[in-house]
Amino acid sequence: MYAIHTTRDRASMLEEILHRSRALVRADRGDFVSWNETLGDLVIAAQLGEATLPVGSSAHSPSIVRRLWDDPSLTEIRVPDVSVDPDYHAIDDRSKCQIAVKLQFEGRPIGILSVESYEVDAFDDHDLEMLHWLAHYAAIAYQVVGREAQFRGIVQRLVEHSPPRDEILNRILVSVRSIYGFTDGIIYIADYTDQMLHCLSYIGCEGFDGDLSRLSFRFDEKALATRAFRDRKGYLCMDPQSDPQISPRALSILNFDVPIVVMPLLYDQKVVGVFTLWSQSGQVTPNERHLSEMEPFARLAAANIALSETERHRSTVLESIQEILTLMQTELSREKNLRLILHGVQMAGFDRARIFEADETGERLVGIDSVGMDDPDSFAGYTIIIKDNPYTEIVASQSKTKPSACWFDPADIAVHGRSPDAAALGKDANLPWLAVPLVIAGQFYGLIGADNMRSRHDITRDHLDFMTVIGALAAQVIANSQTVELLRDRTRAEARSELAQRTLHALKTPAMATQIFLRHLDQAMGGETPHNGKAEQLMRKIRAQIDRIAAIAEDMQRLTKLTLTPKRKVDINEIVRRTVMDGMIVESCEVEFDLADPPPYVEANVEEIDQVITELTGNAWKVMDYNGRIHVSTRLGLASQHPRLMRRKDDRYVLINVRDTGPGIPESVLKELFRPGVSTTGGSGLGLYAIQTIAAEHQGEVWLEDTGPDGATFTFALPVAS
Repeated sequence: MYAIHTTRDRASMLEEILHRSRALVRADRGDFVSWNETLGDLVIAAQLGEATLPVGSSAHSPSIVRRLWDDPSLTEIRVPDVSVDPDYHAIDDRSKCQIAVKLQFEGRPIGILSVESYEVDAFDDHDLEMLHWLAHYAAIAYQVVGREAQFRGIVQRLVEHSPPRDEILNRILVSVRSIYGFTDGIIYIADYTDQMLHCLSYIGCEGFDGDLSRLSFRFDEKALATRAFRDRKGYLCMDPQSDPQISPRALSILNFDVPIVVMPLLYDQKVVGVFTLWSQSGQVTPNERHLSEMEPFARLAAANIALSETERHRSTVLESIQEILTLMQTELSREKNLRLILHGVQMAGFDRARIFEADETGERLVGIDSVGMDDPDSFAGYTIIIKDNPYTEIVASQSKTKPSACWFDPADIAVHGRSPDAAALGKDANLPWLAVPLVIAGQFYGLIGADNMRSRHDITRDHLDFMTVIGALAAQVIANSQTVELLRDRTRAEARSELAQRTLHALKTPAMATQIFLRHLDQAMGGETPHNGKAEQLMRKIRAQIDRIAAIAEDMQRLTKLTLTPKRKVDINEIVRRTVMDGMIVESCEVEFDLADPPPYVEANVEEIDQVITELTGNAWKVMDYNGRIHVSTRLGLASQHPRLMRRKDDRYVLINVRDTGPGIPESVLKELFRPGVSTTGGSGLGLYAIQTIAAEHQGEVWLEDTGPDGATFTFALPVAS
């Protein structure tokens, strides 16, 4: 028997057992037949002697084997003389007698061992006893080797083919049923609150009336699944109907009246779900061995669930960032932008989020808005004294914070630990939280914080990377809103300098943070492109947003060129022609000039007039997808002849027209075309605002002359030099 014991392959082991039957049972040929779950039939698993059918074929019917398997009351059949018994004919016509024994494992039939003899007239009791002994050994060997083989098969398929999550879970359930005989089973996943279990995959459950894929359970202190989940260990329940630990709802829905096994699904020290198994027929009695031997299957299911949920979460994070960036391109108020950012934080997996703004003294944080809070109305205006709060560490260092409560150094920009303020974060101060300072160019504007008070989920590195990007966007929104106020109250030169400094830093921060997030995401994915088409699309869109940030920086560079250098008398035709011909548009567009003769002269700052011409022709180039025709003209006109110039003190003006062949200006932005942040080309929305400022400084005017499906015309008017 040593040869049998050391054989690791299932087929080889069964063949070795059949070979032993030659000497022990005086057999000339034989078959080992087992039940195949996939085919739903008996198949030949191993053979001795001359093979009448190949391994894997369905067993003969009618036959001793079929009769023995179909009759639960029989454990053996012995036919002394097959020639006179037509009901029990042998597979081989040369056989004189046949004997078959049912293989059982823990009271459950798993196959049949059948042997025949060409020489012996009849098998005796000794032969029957020896065959029972071989059958018992074969049943144990078949189960042990079968379990390992099926587990290896599942893992190999997972590695080689990367099948969908549900397919792997179903394969696990089928394997467990085949090996252990459990006819029913459900794999549940815990939701993000860890308060609900949702059915992911199931097998059997024929007594359930309804769609099991929609089955969900709320955690109940009396539920066995709750105990397995929170205690992180498996449980056996031998009498569900009388066990107070079984949920009454589970009993009523699934009609439990047989012993059940419940196991937690653990992955990386975290419970992601629950595995429940039972046999409605009562043929299998759960025991401690089931808990230990089924652990590899439970861990495989847990890993499959956790990894698929991680991919889904990353896809959700990418989608959140993309949605925020897309919507922030539209003309939204500060309040709407900040609310959008907070909802994005919730989409990324946080239970609650809130934004604070630093007051003018820098000593207080004032609540602006929140999501997920029990009383959101009371949060707006809520004030925190910085020196009396753990947030002080974030505020004081602004860009470098390493508190003792921090479990990692979060890129030197955030704090993770216990709740810093029960009133600000909620009634329960013992919860995971994360906060990121809102800083631009060394200026502290506030703080964005988030926590998982309800779900108690850990805060991961992915969360931190996401909050880094979100914090940069929130800082930009607050800084820009403050800058608009500065533009109203300060002189032109001071406002431009402040706007340029803040916005340029605001652009660098989200760009760098987004690059960090994408780089970290690439590392987490092993440098491979995700198979999820939606994730690929989101990655492309986010990279496009980074390119857009670069375009905004270009606009800001133009804005910073506004100076107070003295004006001088210049030929406007010369400036127009040189500016257009030196630009990129002549490489891909047809440019037509119609310049006044003789050339008009104006008193102007050459660099600023150059910027106006560049902005108007550049916008035309962009809306035509960098292709088309641009017409640039100059002409003299009288203020009294044009409604836009009637109230001007100067009478004679130079009118510079830029006309394109693009799609025209959308009606939705016509009334606010020159307001900061409004753009028709995907830029920052500062270009038209800047040239309007330049026109005003030159006692001139700029406006949209006309627009339609055939293109748009902008006019820039400057007083003629005396």
